[in-house]
Amino acid sequence: IKIHDTRGGAWVKALSKTMVIINDEYRRCKVWQNFPSIPRCTHCQMWGHSSYICRNTLPVCATCGANHPTSRHSMHCAQTQCSTDKSCKCGIEYCCNCGKKHQANSADCDLFKKRFDKEAMR
Repeated sequence: IKIHDTRGGAWVKALSKTMVIINDEYRRCKVWQNFPSIPRCTHCQMWGHSSYICRNTLPVCATCGANHPTSRHSMHCAQTQCSTDKSCKCGIEYCCNCGKKHQANSADCDLFKKRFDKEAMR
């Protein structure tokens, strides 16, 4: 539920001490804190900007880190499994951000896990 509060936060103070009924269940009110994530460029795969403002002239594959678009990985991959299947099974996954063996857009990446922490991403 979105509530527009006063400058002093009167509604937040009042509601944070109460319970509300939503779908026949009691729920404690909490203050929503908006932490937008840091964007990852789908062109160069780097964190901190979007592909709209990317300055990199060559695309970087999110799967293997080579200089080709991610959408064309199967065409550039030397392994025959990749060219016949939409999911990469070639085993050459490489994250160009941390250097580990996973895709740049993987939830296993340490930088992906820190995407809400601006200090850690610097």
